[in-house]
Amino acid sequence: MNYLPALFVSCDVEDIKLHGEAFSGPSRMVWGKHYDTVVLVSIDPCGASGKLHLNGEGSAAEKVYSLLKDNGLSPVVNPGGVSERRQQLNTLLSQRVTDLVEIRLSTGMALLDYQDVGRSLTLLRKQGALVISLDERKGLHCSRYGGAYNNYLRGILKRWVSGDSYVPSDMGSSLCLSDSAACVLNVAFSMGDFKFPQRIFSKHMSHGSNSAFGYGWLQ
Repeated sequence: MNYLPALFVSCDVEDIKLHGEAFSGPSRMVWGKHYDTVVLVSIDPCGASGKLHLNGEGSAAEKVYSLLKDNGLSPVVNPGGVSERRQQLNTLLSQRVTDLVEIRLSTGMALLDYQDVGRSLTLLRKQGALVISLDERKGLHCSRYGGAYNNYLRGILKRWVSGDSYVPSDMGSSLCLSDSAACVLNVAFSMGDFKFPQRIFSKHMSHGSNSAFGYGWLQ
């Protein structure tokens, strides 16, 4: 079956846009592939626990809403609200994004809810949509990120692939996620049929100590 890749990207999008420095990892993953719509999955740091918001309008937003509802999820619809995101993704993907839908999740949702989001979006991957789970690091200290952080997330993936129910959470709960990166990573992991990603890409930015990296599921 011909799927578009499911991507997980960890970076400070605004920082990349500000410095105008290319991060070619995501664009290489979809080089030569046509996609009509981009669906962005992100975390709302101020969102109430358990809430899910859908930003966008038109047929693409309606399709995403219907798929989420079919999987028992109840997104709050916010028409529009994606203009700033579109500019960020133009930089990230090195091409103009026209049709964009953003799903804003919150931390603290049940683990199965994040997996349901991933399963809902899997169908879009074979219908001309590119789905990106974004670990947004805006405003966070760059020194926390880099090879060690990449290895930390890869370690989580390896445990999930092996069947370990490990959940990175200060609450110590086995039922919900409070780590924002792990939340969107689990969505991408679910879209990738709960397998380890087939592609890993990274770039150390020349400014500061920031880095950008990500994973791609091709199947």
